[in-house]
Amino acid sequence: MKRIGWTVLAVIVLMGLTGCRGLSGPRPITNPAAPSVSVPLIPAPLDGAKFKADLCTAFSPEELRGLGFDPGEPSHSNRETCTYSRTGVVVGASLNLRPPANLRALYQDHAQGYATAGNHWEEVTVAGYPAVIVDIQLDPTSQQVGGCKLALGSDESTAIYLYFGTYGTMGAGPLPDPCGAVKKLAEVAIDRLRI
Repeated sequence: MKRIGWTVLAVIVLMGLTGCRGLSGPRPITNPAAPSVSVPLIPAPLDGAKFKADLCTAFSPEELRGLGFDPGEPSHSNRETCTYSRTGVVVGASLNLRPPANLRALYQDHAQGYATAGNHWEEVTVAGYPAVIVDIQLDPTSQQVGGCKLALGSDESTAIYLYFGTYGTMGAGPLPDPCGAVKKLAEVAIDRLRI
């Protein structure tokens, strides 16, 4: 009889330790909340609707020529990108419809060490707007910086991704300053998308 009493006591203790769920299995693992991050303020929203309607509105071929790049015609590889490509150099704008879709999500991904934040992190300000250089690619032949991607905060729910570079094109050669060029692209996009 003592043995049954000890068994009942052991079961009651185990039920208390498992949250009164009996012996049904381990407790679920809860994900910690996203870290609190400080995100720079966007001074005034840009026209995200205009950009989302046509990603090529971020800059025109004439503006690209003004930056020293002969763009040719744009190509929409899908509804998320607008790309100009000529002689191995790629210039483009994209909208990340998957997380991180805005600067807050990008900062949280970076704080948690997620690869979605990119391989580089350099906070910059372009014409008063917060931006982050999130990706730097090396030219395959020279191993110098061959491409640069920047995330521009356009409003609270949207980040515009701009890129300029050779992006793995053999023989295209290194570009003088892809990150400087992508910052100039961001200035053009800000001017075109101001409300």
